[in-house]
Amino acid sequence: MSSRQITETPKRYQRGQLLRAKQLNQLQQGIVRLNGGANPPLQLVGQAAGANKITVGRFVITQVAEDYLVCSEFDGTQQGAVDVYIAKPPLLRNSVLERAGITYTYSAVDTRTADDGEATEEQVIVPSYTVDDEIYAIRGVNRGSGVFSDPNNTQKIEWLDLNLDARAWAAVEE
Repeated sequence: MSSRQITETPKRYQRGQLLRAKQLNQLQQGIVRLNGGANPPLQLVGQAAGANKITVGRFVITQVAEDYLVCSEFDGTQQGAVDVYIAKPPLLRNSVLERAGITYTYSAVDTRTADDGEATEEQVIVPSYTVDDEIYAIRGVNRGSGVFSDPNNTQKIEWLDLNLDARAWAAVEE
């Protein structure tokens, strides 16, 4: 693909006009050039900002808590000896007590009751977080994960589970 300079001003798009893949790709390439070659998402802290560097790590779960996981680094064969705290994705945290008119009560780190005022539903995380599961996490998210590893909220958790296994709350079959 050529990197020629656009010297003429492109025509403005009109409502209802079809956009072709080539046009969308040109728009995306222009945005990438404006961002200095960095692709979105913008919530990640880039090197250009002079802040944290984005890091993706491979881990094995050693313990499951309400809002975070305790893990060890993993190279495919051996686990590291140091505990690494990794925040669960926001909607999988037990700290979510209400959302969109539904209240949640937790009976375990992976079990809750959803109540919309008319009916209740038992839910579990599927697939569950299990000790020895392998996960990938990211460090360098702008403003951190928002999760702490201590009750006094002094130990910020820098890592965030990428949730590549697409874990989600699901209703328990009756």
